[in-house]
Amino acid sequence: MVQTGPRNIIKRLQDSYIRSTDSNGSTDHSQEQFLYVGAPGGGATKYRSFMQFDVSKLR
Repeated sequence: MVQTGPRNIIKRLQDSYIRSTDSNGSTDHSQEQFLYVGAPGGGATKYRSFMQFDVSKLR
């Protein structure tokens, strides 16, 4: 579940993640329901998540 700050101030534009087991790095995870972080399950696979926000309305 994504929780946002005050409405109309900060908007999430997009998000995705990468994992160490993606062979060529071109796997698209941007439509996945969840983001993953860290190395669960003993560390065999490592995840890194990315989020992009529109902060243009911040002073």
